[in-house]
Amino acid sequence: MSLLDAFFGDRTQGERVIGTYLYPPSLFGAGFPRDGYQCTEVLRRIRIDACDVLVTRMGGLFIQPPEELSDLYHGCDTPDLAVSDLDDKLAFEETTAQAFNLLICELALLGVVSEPASPVHINYGWLIDNHALVLVASGGRELYLERSIGANTALIGNHWIGWPLRPESLLDEAAGLAHARVLAAISATLLSLVPGAYYYYSRRQPAEALMDAWIVAEQILDSMWTEYVHGVKGGKRKKRLRDWRTYSASVRIEVLYTTGVIDGEMYQELHHARGARNQLAHRALIDLTSASQGMGAMKRIIEFVCGTSVAHADVSVSVNW
Repeated sequence: MSLLDAFFGDRTQGERVIGTYLYPPSLFGAGFPRDGYQCTEVLRRIRIDACDVLVTRMGGLFIQPPEELSDLYHGCDTPDLAVSDLDDKLAFEETTAQAFNLLICELALLGVVSEPASPVHINYGWLIDNHALVLVASGGRELYLERSIGANTALIGNHWIGWPLRPESLLDEAAGLAHARVLAAISATLLSLVPGAYYYYSRRQPAEALMDAWIVAEQILDSMWTEYVHGVKGGKRKKRLRDWRTYSASVRIEVLYTTGVIDGEMYQELHHARGARNQLAHRALIDLTSASQGMGAMKRIIEFVCGTSVAHADVSVSVNW
């Protein structure tokens, strides 16, 4: 009998978790797992705010929800209880997705690309002997099985053998959340936009990649502008400088370059990306070069505020037929 069968028993052993998986999938470790069961091993417990995020060898991300929230699949024989704490569960799913995206954002900047997580991707699972697996899939009109029970199919069919292997040390590096914490302080939304840009670019969806990348760049630019204005003397002048209608992104780039806040290379990259974004927004013109300009500007400005280098965005341009 496979050790995986323990996940589908009576659940008298183990604990409830909720989670999802990195997508596209990745394996972590010094070598390939011996079998499917080893893929479910929890490699790291990374503290994020008040929760521990459990990361499995197959890129599973899990959190143990509060015990006071009802368990629909174990020990909950009162339907009214399941309904009464629905809002609390929905709120916890949002918190969980945000915690996952903090880690997903950091991994993307280290070169492990994944689609951001949302509450739609988070499902019920089980933790047994330091191994975790999602057991249930749910959704609305659409189902996203690749981030729920799609993992079960991969384990049973040994599809995981074809997944890329990442060094386990990347999880140690990501655990510090050095880049993601800086971005979160600017805007929590960047935690999904940054990995989203990497993900869409990797999938060769240039419009989506460019829009995500430019929003990230402009949000960081806004943060830099706010800091610049803070150092300006004179209340009336500060008020004028805060008028975004007059001091648009283009003007802000010019001023920050003139005052030496940004260098010539960032100046050029931001203007190229802004032009590409305008071509998309106003003329529906987009190509891979435009997306690349957006990704380059995003990378440059993230490196500026974080003070360290981040992974280069990549996309396949090969032909296999």
